[in-house]
Amino acid sequence: MPGERTAFRKLQVILDYAKQGKHRDVGALRKYVHGRAPTNFAYFYRDRQTDEIVQIISDRSIDATIDLAVELGLLTPETGSLSKIGVAATDARRFPRIVASKVGSLLEGKGIPLAAIARVIREDLLRADPPRLPTVDAIWTRFEHLGVDAEEFSLLLRVLADAGGISVSQRRVYLPVDSR
Repeated sequence: MPGERTAFRKLQVILDYAKQGKHRDVGALRKYVHGRAPTNFAYFYRDRQTDEIVQIISDRSIDATIDLAVELGLLTPETGSLSKIGVAATDARRFPRIVASKVGSLLEGKGIPLAAIARVIREDLLRADPPRLPTVDAIWTRFEHLGVDAEEFSLLLRVLADAGGISVSQRRVYLPVDSR
């Protein structure tokens, strides 16, 4: 199971808060999540002056996760409420399958279908002389001309891996799924 601070789990938390409907727009949802202070978005450090552990909620992380949920079509951009597919994704059993499907669709919409990723891994990287490990950076270099930045591509592949849409070894090497 993905860790509590992964983008995959953060998406679940955002959808759970959106499901409560205690907001009127995306900005209010952001404030509501910040006010609830979920540890998924918290960073801890030790204050050297007082030797106390301090917790800070990352607005940047909350914003990025809400933006991802909107981009995946799980939240409506105007109201921040759950879309029809977002409502279905609040079911924990269906969440991974829905997220994997939406991330796959998003990548395809950016010109990077999963079949192309698998082809790059199988034909370009693993059959190279010498073979190259299919890390996110090695895969991304084959698609950077499409205008998707490396950070976004990495995030989408991590979410896809956590959702079970692709296989991952040692959390850095992406492997093709034969069923695709």
